[in-house]
Amino acid sequence: MRPGPTGWGQVHGLNEIGWEEKFALEVWNVENGSLRTDLGILFGTMAHVLGQRGIAGEWHATTHEFRGRADE
Repeated sequence: MRPGPTGWGQVHGLNEIGWEEKFALEVWNVENGSLRTDLGILFGTMAHVLGQRGIAGEWHATTHEFRGRADE
């Protein structure tokens, strides 16, 4: 699957969720993606941007820096 300008992880939390959950959501999208899902991502992203939701994580202006998987 080719990457897009936004993704399932961004629609479901953006900076409010951790990297592990974002990756799990993106893997789900790759395995279950469809035109309907892509349209949901597009419209969900627009709703987040216009509603300014999910921009800041708890105690951070943006998400935590990615430093690899926790179990490594």
